[in-house]
Amino acid sequence: MLINRNLNQVEWRDFTRRVRTCRVHDLIHELLLSKLEELNLIQSSQVSCNGTARYLWIDNGAGDLSRGNGNFETHAIIFSSLRVLPKSLFENLSLNFKLLRELDLEGAPLECLPEEIGNLLHLRYLSLRNSKIKILPKSIGKLHNLLTLDLKGSLVRELPDEIKGLCNLQYLVAYTIDLDSRYNINTYQGVRINGSVVGSLESLEKLHYVIFQHQNSGGFGSALGRLKRLTKLGITKLEPDCGKALCDAIEKMHNLHSLRISAVEEGEVLQLQSMSSPPLLLERLRLHGRLGKLPDWLPKLKNLVKIGLEWSKISDDSLKILGGLPKLQEFRFHEAYDGVELRYEQGQFLKLKMLQLACLYRLKKLVIENGALPCLEILKLGPCPQLPEVPDNLPNLGCLKVLELVDMPKEFARKILPSEGSDYWKVKQIADVRFHYYYGQGSHVETYKLGDSRLHQLLHPS
Repeated sequence: MLINRNLNQVEWRDFTRRVRTCRVHDLIHELLLSKLEELNLIQSSQVSCNGTARYLWIDNGAGDLSRGNGNFETHAIIFSSLRVLPKSLFENLSLNFKLLRELDLEGAPLECLPEEIGNLLHLRYLSLRNSKIKILPKSIGKLHNLLTLDLKGSLVRELPDEIKGLCNLQYLVAYTIDLDSRYNINTYQGVRINGSVVGSLESLEKLHYVIFQHQNSGGFGSALGRLKRLTKLGITKLEPDCGKALCDAIEKMHNLHSLRISAVEEGEVLQLQSMSSPPLLLERLRLHGRLGKLPDWLPKLKNLVKIGLEWSKISDDSLKILGGLPKLQEFRFHEAYDGVELRYEQGQFLKLKMLQLACLYRLKKLVIENGALPCLEILKLGPCPQLPEVPDNLPNLGCLKVLELVDMPKEFARKILPSEGSDYWKVKQIADVRFHYYYGQGSHVETYKLGDSRLHQLLHPS
């Protein structure tokens, strides 16, 4: 609604046309700040805290939250850029902010969440994102009105059984991303939760990522199947003999729009063939682990818009079954194909806008036939160390705007240089051609555009 009235400006939409980031015009921003101050809706810690503002923003300090008689009307407190939190913070919150509904502690230097958090009985939103908290207190179970619990980037690895008291919880995100090492199947680390607990959270709509291993597979699978309101589910460390239990649970999730399943290790097999009735509303799917061949239920996903296959090691031509999906717009490969030749046939992938082919170490030939990929806008290729050249048919992809080449051999890159490359004619109509080369075990990347003098020096060392 705000976008339609030009009060919000869209910065970026994804390939599904979903709005991902917005901003407001500078004039609107100034107007909003003045109105918020005039109506006393938001207050900064830099001014005296009188407890009447509905929203309190505390920047680079804890402010004075100790005064008051317990009747502060503040509904939301947002902390930002904090270096130190006073020990009395949560005691003051529970005494003076009894009506608090939203508490945002993202990035706060917080290693322990005190038991006093359970006294904020009206709390509906709690963010501990990117904090150093390792354990949630048992009193967390008292927050019966909590709708959102955000633990992304925290150090929490296991959720206490007491969270079964969060009967109204709709959004639970609890995972970390390891950015210190090169991308692997364990880059995304989920949390452990008992099956008897997860089955009590029947109001959940988003749950990611949770560990699904053998020791709790029986009860966990049946309990997970009770979450019929789920629209987004992320599973990590799925062991092969737990696949059927997970499939049985997913078949009951008719509202599911997003699904990510990851095996324990890159060589472990994802046993997902037993699912005969997948959630037909599914739009986004990522499968991380060995498949051998694609599951037979994939062609039924007529609403699928995005798919990612990683470490799948598919060696047959079962990938062709995805070419007929009518809404597929984004397709990401990462060690997903183990063959020598990959062919996109005429009439396949008619809506696809982004294709990424990464880490295809045996690939020697990539063929794009006339009539295939007619809407492709972005092609990301590499590393593919044995691929000798870009496909001949690139000039016929009239919508192609971006070609990204990642860690491709220097001989491959030299072939498409404007000055000397025998294959330059294949890419000269593409507006944006980029080369990415990783250094230092993948910790650093350098990007070069076609025609960049630095690229020429890289490819022609003296």
